Amino acid sequence: MKVREEIPEKYTWDLTPIFESTEAFERAYEEIDPLLQKAVSYSGRLLESPRTLKEALEESLELVRRIKNLYVYASLNSSLDTSDTDAQSRLLRMQGLVAHVSSSLAFFEPELLSASKEEVADLIDQDEGLELYRQYLDNILRNKDHVLSEKEERLIASLSEVTSAPERIFSLLDDADFTFPSVKDSQGKDVPMSQGTFIRHLESRDRMLRENAYRGFYSVYLDHKNALGSTLQASVKYQSIMAKLRSFPSARAAALHENNIPESVYDNLISSVHKANSAMYKYLRLRREKLGVEKLRFYDVYVPLIDEVDMEIPFEEAKDIVIEAMAPLGEEYQTILKRAFEERWIDVYETKGKRSGAFSSGTYDTPPYLLLNYQPNLDNVFTLAHELGHSMHTFLTAKNQPPVYGDYSIFLAEIASTFNEALLTRYYLDKLTDPAQRLYVINHQLDSIKGTIFRQTMFAEFERNINALSEAGESLTHERLAIEYEKLLKEYFSDEVLIDEEIRYEWSRIPHFYFNFYVFQYATGLSAAMAFAKKILDGEEGALEKYLGFLKSGSSKYPVELLKEAGVDMSDPSTVDAALSVFVELVDEFEALLKELEG
Repeated sequence: MKVREEIPEKYTWDLTPIFESTEAFERAYEEIDPLLQKAVSYSGRLLESPRTLKEALEESLELVRRIKNLYVYASLNSSLDTSDTDAQSRLLRMQGLVAHVSSSLAFFEPELLSASKEEVADLIDQDEGLELYRQYLDNILRNKDHVLSEKEERLIASLSEVTSAPERIFSLLDDADFTFPSVKDSQGKDVPMSQGTFIRHLESRDRMLRENAYRGFYSVYLDHKNALGSTLQASVKYQSIMAKLRSFPSARAAALHENNIPESVYDNLISSVHKANSAMYKYLRLRREKLGVEKLRFYDVYVPLIDEVDMEIPFEEAKDIVIEAMAPLGEEYQTILKRAFEERWIDVYETKGKRSGAFSSGTYDTPPYLLLNYQPNLDNVFTLAHELGHSMHTFLTAKNQPPVYGDYSIFLAEIASTFNEALLTRYYLDKLTDPAQRLYVINHQLDSIKGTIFRQTMFAEFERNINALSEAGESLTHERLAIEYEKLLKEYFSDEVLIDEEIRYEWSRIPHFYFNFYVFQYATGLSAAMAFAKKILDGEEGALEKYLGFLKSGSSKYPVELLKEAGVDMSDPSTVDAALSVFVELVDEFEALLKELEG
């Protein structure tokens, strides 16, 4: 593996727009404490006058803005070489600083919430400079009816180590304590297995290896089903109790309140996916026929249906492809994309010690940097398009919003990235004529929709159901959890896949079930992206302008409101229906191409 010195400079990050050097970073770090003391000086007097409130907001937001620059610089440097002790030390210092500043500014929201909405509105009306912060303050004041007394809040905070125990125990079991057995492949060879290799084994062409890996992996969870059932039940129970304490009707209502998401968005997603399940059944039937098995098992659902096609795509070619594929978004968008390559926003190649995977990271003041570990294949071209989507969302928001609204919520975070993947898919399908290559591209998109919309929606429905059971007073034993999970497996997979004891306990290995109604956002994000892409590719009047407006809107309004203004109403079932119609069309084309290829 190459070291960084062997990589041409143009394929590496230029981090000097953040800080010219580590010495400049250290100087900026030293400037934080005086800024923090100034921000803290407003404690106890936030509401004494409109001017005081405005100054407090400006000081605290400027402090947070500078800390983000420091944090991103430290984080990006640490990602380049995980063995660089100086870089890791800077990152640890920043993590400590973030915790210290968060604790020091903890007075801010409770003090604001001590006033009525009318009192805060009156302060805003008295100073036009506060008008900028109306949405920001409204978002805080929405919590007024759900905040307890200072004494009660302190008591709850003091119990955090106890109340976080279910998720922490699960993580320790899953990441540290569980060891997985070696399994045999069809040649009788022992193959080691871990969390990291499990899915890779399920993608193997060797069905015996797949089955043995599947059974060996799940045997560990089945051996601990009592403990894992108890940790999940405790987590669900805690969220339910906290919701009641804070005057929410349910744990789900409390979770969705954070981003002001109507519960109808959640329920409509589930209903729409149910209506599209027949297309999933057809896809599973095609999978069974292509694999040549009498009955699909759950260890058959990950193996690629199409061998990786011989498409070697060097990075320079990938760059041109992605820029060209984004042509439907207009010249302005493409011009900014070119800057990403010309101004070295991207660290391209794998090097010794570099963090694996890919991500986009930046702040209001910095370029939206991308980390890649580029390999010259089609999947990596899709990764490039995906991460550039994140970066363009960040860039356009920062260029068009004031700092207070210069970020976007997690509910919106995956839209721009998966939108770019949809455009790249369409680009390839318009260009490619070889049936095998077209099949590969379609299969890539089908797998994305299957894993992101169908699977995550099934998880979301499971969360909804088990929380409702718990709130109705029912005990969530491991067997009851397995029964509820099995019901959904039958709904989402029909009788196309044989349901066995192992898959009934899949819930026991999913960490997201401890994150309290988080996973549905993966499905809504891709659904919104596909809806946007369909409108733009179909040439709907005004669709492009609305989408670009959405990318520029940051957090200036609540997420569902921003999407609705852009023409994608997530409270309307037809939005997800339209997105899933693309899946139906792709399954039909996939079937036709399979027949053509196989004669």
